[in-house]
Amino acid sequence: MADHYGLLQYDILDVHYDSENGNLHNLVDTMARERSVCIKARNIGSESDPNLSSTRFHLAFFVIHRTRSETDATSSEQALIHSSYLSIHYPFERFATSDEAKAVVARMLVSDPQFPLYVIDRESGQSLLWKEIPADGDGSSSSAVEPVPLERLDDVVTRISEAAVRTARQAYESGCNVAHMFIKFDKRTIIPHHEFERLFLYDDDDDDDDEDDDISVDDEEDDEDDDNDEPELNRAIEQSLEESVMAFGSVPAAKSVVGALEKFKYEGSCEDHEGESKLIETCVICMEDVMIGSHLTRMPCSHVFHENCIS
Repeated sequence: MADHYGLLQYDILDVHYDSENGNLHNLVDTMARERSVCIKARNIGSESDPNLSSTRFHLAFFVIHRTRSETDATSSEQALIHSSYLSIHYPFERFATSDEAKAVVARMLVSDPQFPLYVIDRESGQSLLWKEIPADGDGSSSSAVEPVPLERLDDVVTRISEAAVRTARQAYESGCNVAHMFIKFDKRTIIPHHEFERLFLYDDDDDDDDEDDDISVDDEEDDEDDDNDEPELNRAIEQSLEESVMAFGSVPAAKSVVGALEKFKYEGSCEDHEGESKLIETCVICMEDVMIGSHLTRMPCSHVFHENCIS
């Protein structure tokens, strides 16, 4: 199966399809010649909150499905089929052991009717990969982490649970009562070219007519990460990292919020809101390395991302 995770840019196309086709992502999944799901998880930090009477472990799930034509494996044109998020929190005690964590994770992935389980189905021909991204400050590089092939849903539950147990334990042992973990399901499909043309039609003139379209065209080049088509993620990040509430659904772009955030060019280190110098190794959204010279955006909570990942 071809590896199509190395693309550095894509044009995100407008979708034109008849309502009788039904649910779009299920339709695309049915006609796909190739399916790949890469699941990335990362401990994105912990802190102490004196206002909390108990521990709190925040898990933010982000799901994205993109497809392209089988005609040209090097094409930058990809269509965004689906994007959604689930943000929820539990006490550390629910992740004290692997078995306890598995019960929580399995219930979220299997029992929650809103979670798009289709991204981790067991259909033949689907590649399922796992990649746990090192936390900032441990001296590791995200690009140096090799993805591990998985075979079934049980493997996904086990991997997420084990990572969650480590994250909760590290926070507890460091004296913190709040921990954050980000899990991204990145699905890519390849469909016949005639179906791609039928469903996804590109028209430059449409770009300025409807600024509120969920699916837009992105012609910008970005040589630092492969997730520059996710402007809708900023609301998910705001809620999962700061508001700490349970929410789910398609995430619209919030340009007014993004525009108000601090932006800067990374020179190898930067000062946080408390004036302390710190290194930045990984973007929490795309989970790729932050290079010197990168243009970054800082949230009020001090988390830092590639500018193109949320703008």
